[in-house]
Amino acid sequence: MKKKLIKILTFVLAIAFAAGCFAGCGAIITTDNQKDMTQIVAEVNIGKDKDELKRVFTEVLPEGEALKLTNEQIDKAVGTTEVSKLDLVSYFINYGYNYVSQGYSYSQVFEMLINSLTARKMILQFATLYFLNEGKVEVGEKDVLEPDNVTEDGTVIIKEIDVTEYLAAVQKGEDDALTYLLSDDNYKFALYTLRKSINNAIDSYEKQILKITDDSSSSSTTARTLPTGATEENSNFYPKTESGEVDYQIYTGYNSADVCGEYEALEKSNVVTRKQAYNKFIVALERNYMLGDDDDITKIEELPYFKTEMKSQMEQAVINNFSNTLLIAMSRTVGEQDLTDKYNEIFEGQQTIFTQTSEFTSALDKVSDNSFVLYAPKSGFGFVYNILLPFSAAQSSELTHYQNTYTNYASNPYYLTARNRILKEVRGFDQRESWFTGETDYSYQAEEGKYYNNGKNSDYLFFKDNKDGIDKYAGQYPYNGEVTKEKDDTYTFRPNRVTIDEFITEMEGYLNFILGTSSVEVTKPANDNFYNEKDFGLTTGTEVNYEDLVYYTAKVNGVAEIGKDNYLVKENASYKALSAMNDLMFAYSTDTGCLNKYLGYSVAGTGNSTSYVKEFEYAAQKALEQGEGTISVVATDFGWHIIYVTYVYGAGETYSSFNYGERNAEGTFSNFFYNAYKSVIANNYATEKTNNVTTVLREDSVTVYANRYKDLSNLDLQQ
Repeated sequence: MKKKLIKILTFVLAIAFAAGCFAGCGAIITTDNQKDMTQIVAEVNIGKDKDELKRVFTEVLPEGEALKLTNEQIDKAVGTTEVSKLDLVSYFINYGYNYVSQGYSYSQVFEMLINSLTARKMILQFATLYFLNEGKVEVGEKDVLEPDNVTEDGTVIIKEIDVTEYLAAVQKGEDDALTYLLSDDNYKFALYTLRKSINNAIDSYEKQILKITDDSSSSSTTARTLPTGATEENSNFYPKTESGEVDYQIYTGYNSADVCGEYEALEKSNVVTRKQAYNKFIVALERNYMLGDDDDITKIEELPYFKTEMKSQMEQAVINNFSNTLLIAMSRTVGEQDLTDKYNEIFEGQQTIFTQTSEFTSALDKVSDNSFVLYAPKSGFGFVYNILLPFSAAQSSELTHYQNTYTNYASNPYYLTARNRILKEVRGFDQRESWFTGETDYSYQAEEGKYYNNGKNSDYLFFKDNKDGIDKYAGQYPYNGEVTKEKDDTYTFRPNRVTIDEFITEMEGYLNFILGTSSVEVTKPANDNFYNEKDFGLTTGTEVNYEDLVYYTAKVNGVAEIGKDNYLVKENASYKALSAMNDLMFAYSTDTGCLNKYLGYSVAGTGNSTSYVKEFEYAAQKALEQGEGTISVVATDFGWHIIYVTYVYGAGETYSSFNYGERNAEGTFSNFFYNAYKSVIANNYATEKTNNVTTVLREDSVTVYANRYKDLSNLDLQQ
């Protein structure tokens, strides 16, 4: 390869990774010798040494199952898989150049890539034998779009496998063999993934033609944080027609966007601009030897390129199924004693480490579905949600005036009284406008009875497509205000601006709606005496009586009574109340730092200093003393804080140990612990075993023809 061509290769690849796509990269190899790209640079066949294969097979499987296939069946099932030079170049474009940019030589990178490619082929062949040996493809419930016939331990058989049927499929061709190993949903998801990838590549060309920039926005509204998981699709999702086919097609301009199902054409796109973009895509294929002279470019799914990429998608689907089913098999070997030992190990470690309060509070900040505080050295520590209704700009300016007027204003009764009077005029409003007007419109009009209706708010809810629901988010609180959808699909809004009393009414009403009537027990009612002049306990020279700055307190019935082991079970009052308050926090709070925190802000118990302002610290610590489900409304220089206690730790062991019998009971501590550590143990074991497959079998299974890609490995020398 000439030096000039090397420079072109390096320059274009740099552009490729800057652009983030292969299809738009132009010519990578500019030699006229297309035959050079068809050379076979490696061959893989794990069935060459049957004895070694059978030994490794037995060692990899968690229960030591033997490979039951005959030698003849093994030969027919796997055969020899070839890796072409073009495969290697394509792999470099997609993955390899990043290593070059990190300082690896071309020789090192192509060595890594050839090892990776051949390892992938080895795992594909091993997976095929595994499924043939098992007679089925079994994956986890979460690995299936619409799981049916789920077993007690959360698995689904997605395909029954018969050796004779598979070998008959092999005789028809490689694509038929791959298809046989996949479920119908596997295949359709692979097809959807490829179509979407190609549409994205063509979109990138069309954006250049239409001069569309990705940072454009349809609204000047500040984007509101979305709840974690709100936009997550099932990892196996694909849009379906009524007959169950993939409702998503590739828009080339030789067809109409109207017949492309769920594909959404770019704004201002038309058949002319789309055809221009598609033709650029075709030129990229042609320059990279992925298009023949007789290919009909108007029928993209009949092009060899499409068929090659579809084959790659199906191979990956088989490998993914193998990873999932092997993980299940490994998980089944993780027994009660393994997990009990793990629980005891963590518990005893925390007993030792948490002698220092700082270590304990640090651990609280890391609590999640898979990170647990099993032991608390002190009681009264926990978590709170914070819903902030802030001062307006004008009110903040007035507050600053009083701060400049009164000395030691934070403990001056005249300042605190003045602040309280300003607080009476604070108005909160729904912050979720951008969930309508952002890049994606997440709103929909809900049916009567399926949302909280106080007669004043709208009937617009959000995230209808999230069928599984959002964790700790009830999702039934509509936009609080008037929403009008115009003829051009834009929106106009008239939000209801609520006083603190009106917010409390909304909060009580929504909690009662989610949990049932009379769920809120008010312990300190709000009243206008709060705004009257008072001394806040300062006339005697003592510290501010922060209780005077607490406006309202209440308790959600039935929450604190739920034990820690079952606190996050969705049917329980504890989970429902937490989810309802989370809704309100996303709707109203301008303290975005608390959004999507696992259980809110961690707060040290009474007697411990915190980094929060004194009024908030006092109210939060007092609320923690009253237990989960406690609500406290307190005033600070930031505005109104509505505090909700989500979780409180008592001294000693948090849970009643790990209960193996509850490992599959969703929402229980034992379920969270089981899923967290079962996966850790099984993943480590599965990774180790699959690495053994490629390491042990490589010598007898892989043949590499290094001379055939020497020009690529030697690029460093030719520059």
